[in-house]
Amino acid sequence: MAMIPCPRTSYQYEALSAISNDEPSPTLELPINFTNGSSVTSEMHTFLMERYFHVIHKVYPVFDWPSEFFTVTSQTYGSNRFLLYVRAMVYSIACHCLPKNDLRLVLLSDELYRHAVAHAEDVMSQVSVEALQAVLLLALRCLFDPRKGSLGQMIAFSKSLMTELASRGVLENSPLELPLRCMLSCLDNLVGSALDRPSGRPEMDVSQTLDLSNQTAFLTSQYQEQWKYRNSCTTEVQDTAAFDKPVDQNWSPITHTARCETRFLVDTTTKSALELLHEYCRPNTIFTVFTAHWTYKAALWLYQDGGAQISWYPLALRTLERCSLKWPESGALMDSLAHMSSPRSYAENID
Repeated sequence: MAMIPCPRTSYQYEALSAISNDEPSPTLELPINFTNGSSVTSEMHTFLMERYFHVIHKVYPVFDWPSEFFTVTSQTYGSNRFLLYVRAMVYSIACHCLPKNDLRLVLLSDELYRHAVAHAEDVMSQVSVEALQAVLLLALRCLFDPRKGSLGQMIAFSKSLMTELASRGVLENSPLELPLRCMLSCLDNLVGSALDRPSGRPEMDVSQTLDLSNQTAFLTSQYQEQWKYRNSCTTEVQDTAAFDKPVDQNWSPITHTARCETRFLVDTTTKSALELLHEYCRPNTIFTVFTAHWTYKAALWLYQDGGAQISWYPLALRTLERCSLKWPESGALMDSLAHMSSPRSYAENID
């Protein structure tokens, strides 16, 4: 049965207005001109490459970062369909890497995606490292725009390619093998934890192979903890000492949110739930299609815990509203939250 949207209540308006004055606006300024004819301007090229490098590449290194990626001249890419595909996909993904679900570049992202898929068949026609990288880029884009593909299918396809490449010894002794395996493990567990799905992929033991000061390694360790929790038969409280260690503030927002999501999953308390909701409201946070799911989980737990509603409801409502702008299906979660968190419903819960 379809959920009927609840009308906006005065309580919701009060909740939003109570925090709006304290909310710092993102300081990210976009170049004045996005495109020059059918090409991205040099200013926009630099902007998008920097966004992708900081937000995505530092966490999910799909490929070695060649210096020519920072060059916008057509001579750099020529007729190399893989580079043309990569450039357009990187552009398209970067358009979604604006703080707080900023929608200003969504249409540009769609246009660039169409440019990329024009080369996809050629790039993926053979079992190769390039084909694996191309599919992983599609998977990353699904984190922001699930309408253009299934993240689950992209992960499954990537697993098949990885297995085939390993059987041929293509990735043996390659510096890309471990980062790509870590990335695939992270994406697999990201879906499993957010949607409460079992993961058939075994956890990766990275303790002896990766430097945890590296973002990719740190993220892998977080999803390793999630995998352990989801596949554990025990209900014992997890050791949370690792979550209390300071994280480099210059790391990608994706790393920061994953840390909070992991702590909330393995140590569900008022503190971890509020920490997660506050993290989503930070000025530089990057939303994915799973942000709404985690927000609703944290809000539902706090509601059932019976804590002070004003401490969490405005945060959850604000995040779900922003999610619904890009992902309309998030509106159902927002309506459910509004219904159960109405003053009358809340009073019935704690009586």
